[in-house]
Parts: sequence; C-alpha cells; structure tokens
Amino acid sequence: MTATGAGPRMDDRSAGFLAELGRRLRASIVQFVPVDRRAPALWFDRDIPGDEAEAELLERFARDWYALRPLREASRIDVVDGWQAAVAAVAGPAYEDGGALLVARGPGPGWSTADRAMLEFAAHLYPLSTQTQPSMSADDWTRYRQAAVTQDGGALGELYDLAAHHEPGSLLALYAISVDGIAVVNEVLGHDDADKLLQTISRRLRSWVGAAGKVSRVAGPRFVALRPDLDDESRVLSEATRLSGLLAEPVRVGAARISRSASIGVAFGRQPADPPGGLVTHAVSALRRARAAGGNTIRVHDAAAHAELVSRFKLELQLHNAVSDGGLRLFYQPEFDLPTGRIRAVEALLRWQHPDLGLLEPDAFIVIAEESHAIGSIGDWVIDEAVAQLARWQHLYPHLRLGLSVNVAAVQFAGDGIAATVRSALERHDVPGDRLRIEITERSMPQDQSDIVRTLAELHDAGVSSAIDDFGTGQVTLAHLLALPVDAIKIDRRFVSGMLEDARSSAVVVALVELARALGLDVIAEGVETQETADELVRMGCTRGQGILFAPPLSAEALVPMLIAGERPTG
Repeated sequence: MTATGAGPRMDDRSAGFLAELGRRLRASIVQFVPVDRRAPALWFDRDIPGDEAEAELLERFARDWYALRPLREASRIDVVDGWQAAVAAVAGPAYEDGGALLVARGPGPGWSTADRAMLEFAAHLYPLSTQTQPSMSADDWTRYRQAAVTQDGGALGELYDLAAHHEPGSLLALYAISVDGIAVVNEVLGHDDADKLLQTISRRLRSWVGAAGKVSRVAGPRFVALRPDLDDESRVLSEATRLSGLLAEPVRVGAARISRSASIGVAFGRQPADPPGGLVTHAVSALRRARAAGGNTIRVHDAAAHAELVSRFKLELQLHNAVSDGGLRLFYQPEFDLPTGRIRAVEALLRWQHPDLGLLEPDAFIVIAEESHAIGSIGDWVIDEAVAQLARWQHLYPHLRLGLSVNVAAVQFAGDGIAATVRSALERHDVPGDRLRIEITERSMPQDQSDIVRTLAELHDAGVSSAIDDFGTGQVTLAHLLALPVDAIKIDRRFVSGMLEDARSSAVVVALVELARALGLDVIAEGVETQETADELVRMGCTRGQGILFAPPLSAEALVPMLIAGERPTG
C-alpha cells in the first residue's frame, strides 16, 4: 500500500467540519484519508502540513486496518516523535468505494473518550459525503476522494453535540437525505441556481426539525438531520413521509419553478445502546437502498437487510484477495459429440475456495466481482490458468485435439485489455488460437455492444472463436446476433432440461437449432441430463452438448481418466 501525493486542495467551505474538529481536538492536522478498494492506496493532501513520520503512521495503520479487519469501526492512538495521532477508521456497505481514515494529530496529553467518539462519528459520516453514481470518471473520482466531510461544519458539530448528550433511554431519529436529480439542475440552469434550490431545501429542513432538532448540509445535495423530539417509532416514519412531501414542493429559482424529489434513509435508536456513529452508518446504508430503488423513496434501516449488506461487503473485500491468496479454482466440464460420445472440448468453470464458506460457485460472487471492479484481475487469472491447463493436457495427450471454452464477463470487454490478455496467454503457453473459444453470457450483454463486436473481431483474427452462452435468456436481438462475430450459440439449460415434458421448451430448442443452422453457427446444448434428451437433440439436429449425463464439472485431476479414454464413461 502506498501513500501518494496530492490532488487539489479542499476549499474552505468543504473543509468546515475538519476545521471544527481541529478546533475541538486542539489538533494541528485533521484530514480524511479515503482508501480506494479498486486499487488499495492511501490518498492525502501533501499540502497539508505533515512529515514523513506522519506518512509512515498513516500507511502502517491503513495497512493493518485494510488487511482485513475492515468491518470493524476502529480507533487507536499512536505516538510518533512525541506527537499523538488519533485515527478513526470506518468501512462498510454504506461506503461504495472503500473506507476512510480520519486522522487528527497534535501534542499534549491526548484526547478524551468524548473526543474520540467525535472522531468516530465523523468517520461514520464520511460515506454520505462521497456517495456517487456507480460509474465515475477518473476526474470525478479524484474530486470525490479529496472531498472533506461537510460544507456546514459548525452545524454538524452542533448536531453531534445534541446526539452525544441526548437523554439516555430516549428515542433518537437520524435522517440521511439526498436530493434527486440535482445534476440535471446543475447542467441546465447552472451551479448558482442549483445552489439556491439547495439553500431553500436547507431552510425547509431547518423548519421541519424545529428548535429541538439539528440539520447539516453534507457535500452537495446531501443532508443529515437529527430529531430527538419524536416519542415513538410510528412518528419517526410518519415524519419521514411528511418530509418527503415537504421537499417535493416546487421552488422558484429565477423564472423557473423547480420540483425535486428526495431519497431518504432513516435510522433510530436509544442511547447508549445505539451510539450516534452507528445511527449515521445505518441511515446512510438505508439511503443507499433508497437511491438504488430509483430515488423518490424512503428506506428505513432494517437489521436483516443491513446484515446481508455487511455479509456481501465482507465477501467483496475477501474476493479482492482471492487471486493473490490462491483461493480461486478451475473446474472443467467436458463437451461431447452427442452421436459418438467423443470429447470435443472442456469448459473452464470458476470456483472460489472460501476460507469460511467452503467451495462457492460463481452465482455467489461473480456479480459482486463485477460491481467492485475485481472482475478484471479474476478474469485475467481464469484465462491464463485455463490456457496453461490446456497446454499441459496438450503435452500429455497429443492425440486429443481438445478445445477449451472460457467465460468472459461482458464488462471485461471495455477497452483493449481482454484481447491483449488472451493473446498473451496463448503465446506464453504455446497454444494455437483455434483451440480457444470465448463465451459471453447473453444475460450480461449490454445494449451497446460495440466494444464486444470490436474485441471479438480482434480475437477472431487470432483464430479464437466465440459463443453466446445461455442463449435465449437475455436481450440479444436478431439484429445483435447478426452484428456479433460469433461462431456458436449455447442453448440455456432451462430449455434443454425441460424439453421432453414441456412442448414450449421443445419448440424453443427446435427454433434455436434451426436459427443457428440458418446463420451457419454451431449449436451446443447445455443441461443434458438424460440419454432420452441427448437422443432427441440429435434428432433435432443438435450434435454437441454437455451436462451431468456425461460428467459434472470436475477438477483437472479428476478429468484425466476421461481424457485418456477420449470419450464419455459407460455403465
């Protein structure tokens, strides 16, 4: 993990709460250090006064924290050259792009328990300031990762004071609010008018919380509001509904009347069992679910949903280390010539030997890998390992002209990386391109398939063939099929396994076989479970298939007897 030099300095308005923290903690340095899960690194502004000892402290703490105890809210104090540095770190499903360290450094006897609680509260709040759309440009990421926590430091400090000193046992409700569609207002009317809209919304929020509550605007269109005056859970929820209607009322900005909805995340609890930092995390997590639902909605913290998010988040962080830790495995399922029973190819199938959960199939982690940007390194490993295994088989069993199929996620086709990875693997392991087939699952196909078309054409020039996997289950139209330079389609198992009992499934299989024949494409049936199914497929004109009738997915070692025989086992 490396510390990198700086991006742009934080402006005075966005650094408000950091200044407030520094004042309260009597600290010479208060700064956030985002940790990017996509390329684990520390980022901090070198223009903020510091020295090499501080940089070493930051790296050491982040390395210890990131190396996976990442779901724990952590705080600790280190002493470097007579200076004390308190560090609060928080990570969790609410923070979409990693975790954050909050560092405050200064001389003296150190910070009190209350001071450290405020540090942790701020670290919990950080995700709200950095939640962005799932896809960000490099410039966007640079801007967001350098953002401080709030534009309204004094108000946030007051909000923390109210939460921290709330009467024990009484109900405390926290609302995380994001104004929907503010980017459109920014683009059409300009930043100044968008800011006037948000100022009006801020005034409405202050009116809504009343004298007893507090509200703070956090980084752009996001706010956090605290209500200590609600006496039961039903009122917490009814007030959220009232707030949603209040925020949606039109606002006059110049000559325009603008109406914006809001996404609202709600969490509530009773102190000291539910400390302020935890409420912030739960409200931000609920807000994330509200935004994921399309906005203009309210989501309340749900313990089961939160536990599921935490479990998924932990899996994601472990997945980032799966390649380097040697946790990934490849199994191979043979593909047979149905009339003769001879092996024609093997399909490489990914598994993850999880340290706690055992052997996981792709359904348990591939979507997480795609969303967390881990799919690139995993995909590269799969291609290289599968091609290397084919080279070993090629050397041991030269009489077999064995083909290899490898599944590639559609997201891997962005840019030029996948073509280079395939060419490199083939060259390194001395495997001819015509022995490899790249398969893309139809369900994962994007609407814009230009990158896929370009990359498959490049690979085709190198002799590599391609197929659409799970054909019939996604959004590939006939026009797309004509445009894609593919050589085969694989009929999804749900049609094949049910075709003897279901006339409609049978009709789909017949139609797909005829379509493939008309377009000059090979056709492979997945999910062949009985000899009767295999015989019917041959009658329909489909002569290649795979399924448990022939063999389940096997390790490379377990597949050896079948490779030696060159055909499906009998008896």
